[in-house]
Amino acid sequence: MIAPDQFAVNLLRETLTTDRVAAVMARIAGDRIEVGPLRFGPGGAVAASGVGIIGRIQVTPSFGLGPGQVGFDAAIPGDLTIDLTAGSNGRPHHYEGTVLVPLRIRVKLQAPARVLLDVEPLRPADVSVRLQTTGMATFVLQTLGDADQEVAAQVAEVVNERVAAVEHLRQVDMAALLDRAWQAEMADLESRLDR
Repeated sequence: MIAPDQFAVNLLRETLTTDRVAAVMARIAGDRIEVGPLRFGPGGAVAASGVGIIGRIQVTPSFGLGPGQVGFDAAIPGDLTIDLTAGSNGRPHHYEGTVLVPLRIRVKLQAPARVLLDVEPLRPADVSVRLQTTGMATFVLQTLGDADQEVAAQVAEVVNERVAAVEHLRQVDMAALLDRAWQAEMADLESRLDR
């Protein structure tokens, strides 16, 4: 025998696999994230725009949570292409780089039998942006504008907006899933009995 609380936790852990959570996060993330147009640096002298192409999302179970709690940690990588321009007559400097977005996901139970993948708000400091610099001019331009932090701030803002806008994608109706699985299992059982 097993206690009802433990049964519920086991059910969540068996059905909400890392692959399934990764698939939900991939639908939310999409295949790209737009950056800019941004203006920053002294007097807004630096302008930036670009795109991040999202890579394969990695999801692992969270450990160290309280008893009966289920959660996941997701890492969303991306390849960045950013153009920075200093001043109104400056020529654009092209950067390649990477971005890594870590998400903390907690499973929350909702009535009557729903599960919500609750994503903690992302802070700019959580986002890792690495732009590659070549030569003194591009290094100075990046330092002047603090491009890494500005791009990280916009990435965090866009991710938080996407997550908030698609709560329906983060909800799982366990009763409906069980109903569909039950019907399929009963149909399979009947077909085997008819043989």
